[in-house]
Amino acid sequence: MTEPEWMMVVGKSQKEAEEFFECENIEQVREGNKNDDAIVADQEPALTMEIVDRGTVRTVGVDAKGVFEVELYHTEAPKTVWYFKKITGLINRPIGNLKVYFTAPGMLVLFHGNADEAGTLVPENLPKDGVKKGILGVTNMSRSNRGIMGIRLNDSKEYGPTGESFDGANLVLSLSSITPSKLSFLSKLKEGDVIYVKEKV
Repeated sequence: MTEPEWMMVVGKSQKEAEEFFECENIEQVREGNKNDDAIVADQEPALTMEIVDRGTVRTVGVDAKGVFEVELYHTEAPKTVWYFKKITGLINRPIGNLKVYFTAPGMLVLFHGNADEAGTLVPENLPKDGVKKGILGVTNMSRSNRGIMGIRLNDSKEYGPTGESFDGANLVLSLSSITPSKLSFLSKLKEGDVIYVKEKV
């Protein structure tokens, strides 16, 4: 008996997922954004054996503009990277998500975190001379808002990505390319919106 191929299509386009599952004789049911170029942000079931048993899989698509490629600071901030991956779901899948908590137009976007998980998040990789736009940070355990994540939409020499002073936020990643269109997309986010992240390889 041969092992079935790993059937994780999160991160692929809806069309790529369709072609993959056609080869495996599995029915794909598109949900969310059903366009061919939409990015699959979730699939159900996630486990290969369940997909094989059912013979069908749901793929949830999102607009590619809402998927951001990020460069994680593994060496500089290992504890914060682990926290970020756990909270977003990147720890066990190719694409994670961040839910908007608060926005300050033109300055920063804050995302929900988990205060309990961040209870041991010691200060690491703190900003020194300033924070550039496109940098995401996590409020560390030295602050009451520990665990909150935020991304700067402008450069700042005073405050970190979560609006805290420099000693209160650990820098965890940067967007691979912060184009005007990406900045515009981030600037239009509102509370409750979701963006998706995938690690640059």
